[in-house]
Amino acid sequence: MNGKICHFALFGSVTGQDGEGYSTNRFVSSSGRIVLDPDDWNVAYSVSVFKRRLPDGHNATWRAVLRGVDSAVPQPTRFGVEDCVTVAEGLTPGHHVLELRGTDLAKEVLAARFYSPERVRN
Repeated sequence: MNGKICHFALFGSVTGQDGEGYSTNRFVSSSGRIVLDPDDWNVAYSVSVFKRRLPDGHNATWRAVLRGVDSAVPQPTRFGVEDCVTVAEGLTPGHHVLELRGTDLAKEVLAARFYSPERVRN
């Protein structure tokens, strides 16, 4: 395999069979948890630099780590200590929506902070 076009199948330890695709096309897994863009692949470059082809049936594995929460429930803290919950981290630049639900949000949510490293640098 020279790495110019890679066909792959994705299997998750939780999701099971999660779709298949080609390195030349944008891929979104069936579960929506994995997104691979054509620019994410550098197999052809690696093959050309190291002068070794990948064997047929080569497997790549990685660990997915959630950097956020689906539900944010504040934990009790002592007086004077701010309770902080990171809802999402490492999002791609662009438009995102945060939906808050509760019985009395004015009492349940005292503040929200949004930090964008790209905006700070510019």
